Amino acid sequence: MIEATSQIVPTLLLTGPPGAGKTTIGAEISTLLHDPPVPHAFIDLDMLSWCFPPPRNDRFQQKLALRNLRDVWKNDATAGATHLVIARVLESRDELEGYAWAVPKAAITVIRLSAPIDILQDRLWHRYSGLGAARDATWHVERAAELAPLMEKEAVEDLLVETDGRTPREIAQEIIASCGWPRF
Repeated sequence: MIEATSQIVPTLLLTGPPGAGKTTIGAEISTLLHDPPVPHAFIDLDMLSWCFPPPRNDRFQQKLALRNLRDVWKNDATAGATHLVIARVLESRDELEGYAWAVPKAAITVIRLSAPIDILQDRLWHRYSGLGAARDATWHVERAAELAPLMEKEAVEDLLVETDGRTPREIAQEIIASCGWPRF
């Protein structure tokens, strides 16, 4: 086991608008890192910040997410994780300061997942249609329409990866290879 902050932590931060595939691709990267084994953690920050009602002055629960990430990463590192994969919307590179606080010694590579807006919206309607969550679908579709052009303009990424028409495995393999992470 390692101390939580004793070494550089190779970290992939998967970002993109809703429907881009952050959680799906993060899970696939995690699967590929099982063989050969790379000690790692995959953390979907949306799950660590799921709190209702949202804390005041924290619209997307980012402060809560980062506090929880800090604690969960300490536990994961103590358990032996040396690499980290995070799924979360990143609107500005200025937000990386919070991630550096939450994961000391993180060497963060930002991967922006992208797809045409109509594909994002189709994915989101499909995701929520069976859940009877039309309100959630509408919110996510509107958020995707807001974020997609913002992310194009801001170009927060170190690597841009198109997800349309590709399998999660193909995308995950590209990311791992492009970032120089251990081979799968």
